[in-house]
Amino acid sequence: MPFILTRETLCNAFDFSATGQIGDTIGGIVGPILNFTGLILVYLSFKQQYVANEIQRNGMNEQANTANNIKVFNIIIDLINELKEEIKLLTISLEERKTGHIIMGLEYENKKFEGLFSLIEIISLLKDDSGNHRYVITNTAKNYGHQVIYIVNLVLLIVNKISEFDFSDSDKSILKDKLRILYTSKLEYYLTELLTALKEAEDQNPENIGILGEGFTDNLTIKLEEINTNLLK
Repeated sequence: MPFILTRETLCNAFDFSATGQIGDTIGGIVGPILNFTGLILVYLSFKQQYVANEIQRNGMNEQANTANNIKVFNIIIDLINELKEEIKLLTISLEERKTGHIIMGLEYENKKFEGLFSLIEIISLLKDDSGNHRYVITNTAKNYGHQVIYIVNLVLLIVNKISEFDFSDSDKSILKDKLRILYTSKLEYYLTELLTALKEAEDQNPENIGILGEGFTDNLTIKLEEINTNLLK
């Protein structure tokens, strides 16, 4: 470039041979170009760094979401296992009638029923309108009603957790199927029969209203409808 700039020229305005500022001329021309090129390279460098940071951030978020999903998945599995245990722990005490001597009349003895046997026995008792059933409901029946409602609430809690959380379709299907199998095999029939027997007993004798707790029948009706809508359909 110095050779080109020091050649003779037809126009004095472009004659650099006499100025002695060839270096300044070249620097004045090339410097801005290099500076501009540097700015572009810096911009591209920052842009690539931003993209790399975004990829890293997204990867970390995905890892965090995956870890959180696994944690909540395991919590729901624990809740389903708790539901199994609560069904086993269902307990009601009934008074068993025993015919004694005529002078002594009737004698009673407490009899405890647990798990699904408790539901079977109380359904049988409610359906018997003869007044001669082997067992008699005691005051502990209200506590039993609380146990039943707790189990139903636990089912609804699990259903809601499965629906609310951002699981994959396959994970949701696994959890819902696991809960559905447990509910339909252990609870659905007996809870429906309990509700039917309780409504019939209350219709036949007003004294039976609230036998398993105040508002138990209405509460159970609403919750079973909710389970039917959100789990079984």
